[in-house]
Amino acid sequence: MILLEPRSYHQVSGAPVIFLAGPIHGAPAWQPAAFDMIREIAGDIVVASPRRFHSVEHYRFKQPDTLRYFPRQRPWERYLMDLAGRQGCVLFWLPRPRRATGWNGLRRDKRFELGMWAARYSANPGLGLCVGTDGGFPTIHTIAWDLEHEMPGRTLHRTLEATVREAIAIARGSFASWVTAGSPAVEPECVLEEQSHEELLLAKGLARLADNPMNEHGTATHRPHPLRAAAGTNGS
Repeated sequence: MILLEPRSYHQVSGAPVIFLAGPIHGAPAWQPAAFDMIREIAGDIVVASPRRFHSVEHYRFKQPDTLRYFPRQRPWERYLMDLAGRQGCVLFWLPRPRRATGWNGLRRDKRFELGMWAARYSANPGLGLCVGTDGGFPTIHTIAWDLEHEMPGRTLHRTLEATVREAIAIARGSFASWVTAGSPAVEPECVLEEQSHEELLLAKGLARLADNPMNEHGTATHRPHPLRAAAGTNGS
């Protein structure tokens, strides 16, 4: 079982890939729960999550880092979603929000992303894609109506477990078809960056502060480095 987190470059070729798509900020932390379900049902799956996991329990599943990185998280997401769509499954889970603040913007963002993938599925039904909701996501009835037209015959699951189980079945089927097709690689849409080990540790440390789900607002107050603060004081 392998867990891929934002910005690190990994070309996965030996296993199906499931990308955990769906809201992060303002939503419950459903990604770790989905990962644990996948791990229990199918230990051969690679899972890519845009939400970083901070628990000791999940640390041992994280893929060892390389020195090649995407400059931003969004190109990483697009790359892994494209990869999962071809050799696995993009799993959209649309939960009830934890709070209403700022949810409208996130709703528009996820509706656009889901709409894009539903349209891609409509043009290519072999694409790995499944969708589920607990019924509390804003405008879910409209979304359900749209999906009936873009993905006819497919089920909008009402529990995370049912969504995960279908994602696993789809991922395995997509992976088998991908291997039969000669395992064509997915190329990044941008130029990757290289970072030293020290730069990597600093960037990951700041990312943990900024994206820590324990932080209610999704941001962190960064304390100035003591040496920098002293230098600023002396220069004033």
